[in-house]
Amino acid sequence: MTEDIELSIIVPCFNEEGNLPALLAAIHEAVDPLRITYEVVITDDCSRDNSWKLLQEMAKADPHIRGQKLNRNSGESAACWAGIKSSRGRILITMDA
Repeated sequence: MTEDIELSIIVPCFNEEGNLPALLAAIHEAVDPLRITYEVVITDDCSRDNSWKLLQEMAKADPHIRGQKLNRNSGESAACWAGIKSSRGRILITMDA
């Protein structure tokens, strides 16, 4: 995605393997009809399940998704802040996974 991004949805993630597919489907359902450019920035806070692997696979298949992983478990606030710092949208929204 090289165009200007209108909206960044920032999501901290810790052990959300079971929730990520439904979360991203719901985001697409809500945002796609708006016909705006957007990204979903998901920061994995060193999950102990397969969240990071699933996130990487989903990001390869969907250009709206950008995943990043913290070097060590730092907590929800740090994961959210990392997502905010790397977001590229004009409008920022934070939400839980």
